[in-house]
Amino acid sequence: MQKKINHVLDFLIARISRIERVRVVFFAFAIFAAFIISIAFKYTVLEYSYYKELADKQQMMTVKNPVSRGTIYSNNEPAWVFATSTDLSDLAIDPKEVGSKEKLETFLTDVVFEEICSQKSDDRCMENLFNYLRQIQDENFITTDESVKNKIREDIHRKISKEFIDSVIVKENLGEKEINDLKGLTEWPLSSFAIINNSLYVDPTMVNNKDAVVADLITLLSLSKEELDFKLSKRTVRYVKILRKMGLATRDMIDARIQAEKVNIAQGRMLDVESIFHFFILEANPTRFYPEKNMGGQIVGFVDNENEGKYGVEGYFNEELKWKEGARIAKKDISGRTIGSFDLGERKMVNGTDIKLTIDRNVQKEVTKILSEGIKEFRANKGSVVIMDPKTGAIISMVSYPDFDPNNFGDVYELERVSYSKYPNPSFDLLGVPLFVEDSEKGAPIMVGKKKISLRSATEWEIDNRAIPKYKYKNMFGPG
Repeated sequence: MQKKINHVLDFLIARISRIERVRVVFFAFAIFAAFIISIAFKYTVLEYSYYKELADKQQMMTVKNPVSRGTIYSNNEPAWVFATSTDLSDLAIDPKEVGSKEKLETFLTDVVFEEICSQKSDDRCMENLFNYLRQIQDENFITTDESVKNKIREDIHRKISKEFIDSVIVKENLGEKEINDLKGLTEWPLSSFAIINNSLYVDPTMVNNKDAVVADLITLLSLSKEELDFKLSKRTVRYVKILRKMGLATRDMIDARIQAEKVNIAQGRMLDVESIFHFFILEANPTRFYPEKNMGGQIVGFVDNENEGKYGVEGYFNEELKWKEGARIAKKDISGRTIGSFDLGERKMVNGTDIKLTIDRNVQKEVTKILSEGIKEFRANKGSVVIMDPKTGAIISMVSYPDFDPNNFGDVYELERVSYSKYPNPSFDLLGVPLFVEDSEKGAPIMVGKKKISLRSATEWEIDNRAIPKYKYKNMFGPG
């Protein structure tokens, strides 16, 4: 009897223990599930907007529709074009894509050389080279195809070997107080930061004490902690710019390489890892083009890098010539390329209005030639001619000198050092041409090549003194 009782008791104790274990496991799973649900609730409900914004930044992109600023025509029949719009291409690469970096380095070297030096003089090639490299021009540099390509190759190698983003804009349009406050910081070094044109840049790879930096910048720049954390974080490079506004010959060179590699891969003659076309990122860049160059520059004006008309017809009729930019919202992959269909939203585009001038292109061309010859013959530094129809008041031709090429509107301000081998007697050879000398006290700061110096107008004594270096405008008379 006692044995039966003990057996029943043992059975009940074992059953209760089993129930307790099940209950403990149940409560453990219940607590874990509650934790997971609370985390999911936090991310999907409480902080939904914040994480949706982050996801959109990573997964969405705005694709601009190609649109056209209005064309400016002459009064001839058929009309000649003074200003029109075209799409050139920007070239960038994704260094993390699969492919042969050795082949990429060689090909990009040839591409850049084609763009900056092909069919150009040695002087122009050297100038373009150092502008591309963003370096001060080395006057002792000997321009040969090999020396130029070696310089380009070094730069390309550095770009395709880059692992992390090393330049990020923290804030643009800094106020004077913000700049002074930043320069007054002593708690952490500013070596990883740079203030350029009133904008603050950071090299995230050099930021060691990130939390302290973020804390200071939140107060000084009125930026959020999340935004600063993102900008100061070390991130992998997936986009490196190589060329802007490539010429058509350069673009054809790239397209031919892409097509050839795709054919070779499809036919089994090449592996993906041996190709380079996956690295390429080609983007349309709307560009204003002025076929008549200097001949119509003073009338037409130009469009700046923000596609805003400045000066002349481009400036006065800017609103009429401008377009309403269209755009589509699309999904993008990890490399920034669009994927899927464009069904996420769209803004309609409206092209700009065309304008027809009263200028007769043939008369304008002849007057430009006559004025240019007269300026040189009489060593004048300025001149203007206006031809008007007396019956209607319409302007048939309007020419001024010095002129400029609106395709390169910044060139009128470019200076160069006077070469005595070319101008042995500056006071006579450069009569009427503005000349400048260096003066750190009274001079105005200006860029000559990539070097910043202070210049002022030269006196008669300084012009005659060959020992004093002198500078002149490349087009002789500057902006006029």
